[in-house]
Amino acid sequence: MELLAEGAWHGTGVHTAESFDPDPYLAILDRDGIYYSTVEIEPGHAFA
Repeated sequence: MELLAEGAWHGTGVHTAESFDPDPYLAILDRDGIYYSTVEIEPGHAFA
């Protein structure tokens, strides 16, 4: 809700999480001391 209220995320209708820019959300995680990581997976390759 914070990102919508600030205008960082906007749009009308129903959206999936993937349709929003992740950078403002990740900045909030950093600000609040919440650890996260990302994993890049090549198409057609399994992640173990």
